[in-house]
Amino acid sequence: MGTDAYLALGKLKDTSRYKEANQIFKEAKRKYNPKKTTVTGNSLGGSIAGYIAGKNDKVVTHNKGATIGQKMRANETHFRTNGDVVSLLNAKSKHTVNLKNPNLFKDPYHAHLVGTLKNSKIKI
Repeated sequence: MGTDAYLALGKLKDTSRYKEANQIFKEAKRKYNPKKTTVTGNSLGGSIAGYIAGKNDKVVTHNKGATIGQKMRANETHFRTNGDVVSLLNAKSKHTVNLKNPNLFKDPYHAHLVGTLKNSKIKI
């Protein structure tokens, strides 16, 4: 929960979760020296993925947390389940694909879970 608060305040890069993910990602890139990588994540992991990826990397996220005024880069595709409040501020981004949610009014809590992708062809 603490890292989520840092995200909301625009201070995600100050957290140990971000620093650890960034360090591991950089080490893997140094070791394998790929020309391009794909970085993925759900929720907070999607937010971190968007920050650690370089401009030549592809970023694919699901229901990533968003803050006011946050912009998505051209190398990012964000899948968002309708009804998810965590990713609401990304709903109108040109890089966002809003997915239908058949349980929107029945069970809005589950809109945020990665399980909403279960029967789709999207793999995160």
